[in-house]
Amino acid sequence: MEVQEPKSRIFIFSHPPSASSLLKKMLEKHPQLHVLDDSFNMAYTLGPEKLERRDRGDACDSESRRKMSREETYQKAFDRLHKSMTRAEQEGRRPLFIEDAYMIFRPDVTSANTQHDLSLTAIPTPVIMTSKTMPTNFRCPLRASRSPQSSNSPLFTATFPIFHPITEGLGIHTIESRPPNTNPTVLPDAFLKSMTPICLIRHPARTFPSLYRGARPTHNVYGSEFPINASIRWCKLLVDWYTVATGTRAIVFDGDNLIHESSTIAKVCRALSLDESGVQNSWDAMLREEIGEQDAMTSAMNATIQTSNEEDRSRKRDDEIDIDEEARGWGKEFGLDVAEAIKALVAGAMDDYLYLRQYAIN
Repeated sequence: MEVQEPKSRIFIFSHPPSASSLLKKMLEKHPQLHVLDDSFNMAYTLGPEKLERRDRGDACDSESRRKMSREETYQKAFDRLHKSMTRAEQEGRRPLFIEDAYMIFRPDVTSANTQHDLSLTAIPTPVIMTSKTMPTNFRCPLRASRSPQSSNSPLFTATFPIFHPITEGLGIHTIESRPPNTNPTVLPDAFLKSMTPICLIRHPARTFPSLYRGARPTHNVYGSEFPINASIRWCKLLVDWYTVATGTRAIVFDGDNLIHESSTIAKVCRALSLDESGVQNSWDAMLREEIGEQDAMTSAMNATIQTSNEEDRSRKRDDEIDIDEEARGWGKEFGLDVAEAIKALVAGAMDDYLYLRQYAIN
């Protein structure tokens, strides 16, 4: 595998809740960095191009959050992110972009890689234009339903179609043609290639029940959205795409190591040419009003880290997990039917987790 110098921009992608909130806390005051997280959350959950396959209901979000999201397209979120990155670089800091991978994945890709039937919730793919001459409100009117094209690389165990934004008939003649995106997200290839990729994972038996715990009562474990959230496939597809597209594998590390081993963050800093002294291992707990402005699921999943002032190393390690034993606990908490559904999702995600874990920094 080719070894390259880390790019200035950093992209951390994960599946919730994989200790990304802990990582953010540790790095958010680093003098070399400008942390940008949840850039596409409102576009995914509430905006006019929302990709979330459920009705959240008014109880999930504050009125101010709903009002802010009414015109929050993926294009607007991308433009704001790109502007913030550029400004950070002008100030001499390195942009650090943190996002749950599923929030930026194309809906045709998530449908093709989810065992549940999503045919009734098919939705169009948002299009992000990088040229200033393109209309910012343009949205692809059709699903990207091209015939799947398998990668020549054996790394891809799931396929997704190459996406060609539809530009014919727009009446714009100043746009230079550009190659189609080959990556599985709505973001441009060039943008993804401009960053050093880091994949953060966590054992699904630790994360999936926590995800469900935070998502109740509006998240149905049998619905179309939960299997997308409770999946490590999106991280795997991005890692594989980076390997094929750039010749360099993404840096992978396990959230369990981040929690229990202080050397993990030090190794990440060295890989990114960051000064280790800029990492904070304690912080102020968030104020109640700050937590109140979050959506309900984010607040519930991040409750431990947001109301604490340091990382919690008291829980047993993930490699000590007995899934059957954990499932009995889920049954007592959620009911037997829900516990069995979560256990099935955990079992279905283990291959992807173990595949990525073999590359994890330890």
